[in-house]
Amino acid sequence: MQGEKSTELVIDKNYFVDENNELVEGEVTVKLVEALDSVDIAGTQVTMEYYTTDGTRTIFQSAGMYKVTAENNDIQITIFSETFHLYI
Repeated sequence: MQGEKSTELVIDKNYFVDENNELVEGEVTVKLVEALDSVDIAGTQVTMEYYTTDGTRTIFQSAGMYKVTAENNDIQITIFSETFHLYI
């Protein structure tokens, strides 16, 4: 799967599991959201602030992030693989 902003998502066949950790059969819909610059990251509404162990407020710095979701028959499923690869 090729993202709009250069992310390449490679998921091997038969690597989706349901809530019971059972292999999912049939069609799977995969969605990829890329946030690879400050504008995209701001649009995710993910808080980028955290507190260090001594209580200092710090802004997390990131070169980018992504979110991958998958569904089978409108039910959220999980990618389960030791060979899951993400290339940016």
